[in-house]
Amino acid sequence: MSSLEVVGNCNVEESVRGSNMVQSELNTSNPSGPLTHRTYNKDRDRENFAKMVVVCGLPFSFGEHPGFIAYIRETYNPSFQGLSRSMVKRDIFEFQEKHCQYLRAYFELMDCRVAITTDMGRSPNGFDYLTVTEYWIDYNWNLQKRIIGYKICQKKKTEIYIATTVLEILDFFGLCDKVVSITLDNASANLNAINLLEPRLCPISKYAFHVRCAAHILNLVVSDGVKLFENSCDKIDNACFYIFHMNSSSRINQFKELCNAFKLPFRKVPKHVKTRWNSFYDMLEVAYAYRQPITTLFNNHNAYPEFKINDSDWDEVNELRIFLKSFYDATKIFFEIYYPTISEILIHICEISSIFSEYKTNTLFTSAIEVMITKFKKYNLDIQPEEEPDLGTNDITNDNGIPELLNWWRNLGAQYPKLSRMVKDVLAIQGSS
Repeated sequence: MSSLEVVGNCNVEESVRGSNMVQSELNTSNPSGPLTHRTYNKDRDRENFAKMVVVCGLPFSFGEHPGFIAYIRETYNPSFQGLSRSMVKRDIFEFQEKHCQYLRAYFELMDCRVAITTDMGRSPNGFDYLTVTEYWIDYNWNLQKRIIGYKICQKKKTEIYIATTVLEILDFFGLCDKVVSITLDNASANLNAINLLEPRLCPISKYAFHVRCAAHILNLVVSDGVKLFENSCDKIDNACFYIFHMNSSSRINQFKELCNAFKLPFRKVPKHVKTRWNSFYDMLEVAYAYRQPITTLFNNHNAYPEFKINDSDWDEVNELRIFLKSFYDATKIFFEIYYPTISEILIHICEISSIFSEYKTNTLFTSAIEVMITKFKKYNLDIQPEEEPDLGTNDITNDNGIPELLNWWRNLGAQYPKLSRMVKDVLAIQGSS
């Protein structure tokens, strides 16, 4: 029973301090049955509150916010006095320490290898950080994921700093002899860091140890190809930015009226983020569906004929979005975290190869395909336009097309005990960071 609930006939001091006590509880599934008894645990209650603050991204001061205190008092416990910022912060770090010790003990007993991904990011307050994430397949063939390192970058992000930080985290959790692969993006510092990590971690295969982030490669490949379509795409991009992302309520209202006139439900076109090509695809996909109101509104506000949108621009955008659909689907699969992705890379590379074969005679895409193939080769992926390969019958996918490899091995892995242990190590490898 949580301390946020009414705690029997305890006094105010007991409620604030959270003394352990027993309280009767009515069984809602059988109201006429006997009362059950639960022991309230102060430590469990504060730990659960600390977890809620972390999972929901709430500030440490949330427990002492007047609105939260009033809600708990009026709804659950009139004696509730709130949880101070320092108390919540202390509870969070205590829970983190306890959970880290649990993970260290668990990893020590684990009989499989793990895959690691690392990535750099920037927090909303401007701090650069390095994240280290671990993946493994447990005894019941479930893919597990844990963020085991989240470090604020105090120094310049050199290969020595990256390698040292990753090694410190792996050493703390006792994983230095259990790493089968590390997946990183293609920054030069990351590539050099791998050369420093390899001798220390002693991987079972140097060919599988460093996995280049497939999603990052696709992002670079598609970005180079899309640059050749700048004329039409820039018009659409500029129109969407002008209508939806310049904080103009009058243009939004005009767009709503045009949507009603063309019998379309109102929605905004997603913003194109320059560093994420899939956001460019999302923008094109929605913009094409709303091409009539966008064209009407933008051309009415545009006094320069050379910048007006015409039907040929939309025809080019339509061909481009169809061409990019396979790349978009592959990117979504590579970023998935709930099932193995390494086994999907070759399948989607083959699909992209067949797309190249289909479009290589289209004069609109000839130059783009040449540029994209060159970029693939740069990252050791020698892809050529080919007819769609015969990949056999796919009998291990569910109704949504999601691979059920783990479910297959869960049911039949006992027939191949040695092979199944190898498969666990391989399927834990991540195709993207």
